[in-house]
Amino acid sequence: YSSLPALYGIADVFVHPAQAEPWGVSINESLASGTPVIASSGVGSARDLINAGSNGDVFEAGDTESLVVLLDAWRQRLRSNINAQEITARCQNSLRSWNYAKSIENFCEVLDVN
Repeated sequence: YSSLPALYGIADVFVHPAQAEPWGVSINESLASGTPVIASSGVGSARDLINAGSNGDVFEAGDTESLVVLLDAWRQRLRSNINAQEITARCQNSLRSWNYAKSIENFCEVLDVN
């Protein structure tokens, strides 16, 4: 497990194509490592953590044609003049509001606890 950050870090993009995954902590891990993510709509964290075109993309679960299109788009994006440090920063910045304190605050808000 301790070697995962290095493995995520050497990848150009991480793909999580699950049909159904309640959260998918590997998306958090990949983004924390600065690696963009392409995930299916079946991965719960995709809708909360991925900003389309910025730190990754989301495709409809089971739609392999859309996955291929997104992979090609990210291949082109990464080969263009986009600064790798900028992509890394976008990935890592997307996690800034995802921590225990923020989660507790959100739970309390939903439960209307003061």
